[in-house]
Amino acid sequence: NYGGYILANSVGTGKTYVACQTAATYLKRNCDKRVLVVSPSNVMDEWEETAEDFEIEDRMDIESRGVLHKPPRDDQDAEPGRRFDTRKYSEEYSLIIVDEAHSYLNNDSNRRSNLEEIIKSNKSADVLLSSATPINLSPNDLFQLIDIFRNGNRKSKFERSEMNEFYLNTRRRFKKLDNYNEFNNELLEDIKKIEGQLSIKITWRIIQQEFEQDLHELAGEEVEYE
Repeated sequence: NYGGYILANSVGTGKTYVACQTAATYLKRNCDKRVLVVSPSNVMDEWEETAEDFEIEDRMDIESRGVLHKPPRDDQDAEPGRRFDTRKYSEEYSLIIVDEAHSYLNNDSNRRSNLEEIIKSNKSADVLLSSATPINLSPNDLFQLIDIFRNGNRKSKFERSEMNEFYLNTRRRFKKLDNYNEFNNELLEDIKKIEGQLSIKITWRIIQQEFEQDLHELAGEEVEYE
């Protein structure tokens, strides 16, 4: 409904597995398309192994986020051979998965600019942002993540949704705060509503509550998570 979504499961609860399962569904629906994963280099092997589990490794491109550090293609001050060429990633993908998406909060970074250009160059692609910490220092972190897909080529899809005006209004109200002493319960609940609509989060506590018997059978003893 929005052109993108945030997968905010806690660390260790299977974000990579869920993302690959989502990718497999997209590939079944779009036989002529591929899936792009942008990932930290130290977990690329995990992505490759999980893609193999779902038998989609031949249709998934896994790129290190390090390549996005290059200057954008339109940066005239950078040597042509050192610029990031978005054309390599154009019009190929039905889904773009961004692992550790909280690493892209800085609007002025090459990493953010190049990622946004990849998204814009794939007009029919949805975006799945994976992050265990969509809100770290401030609710503005959440807004910055949402804007990664809201400002893409599928912006009109977001704008047609009922969430659009609510999102913009809530963001304006938050931006007007002079300090957190003015942060009231109504604004907090509205931010939680946005988070609930545009993200899914599974924590270890939820797993304990929903799968108590399964955990007991696996561990052979009572299992509790703080």
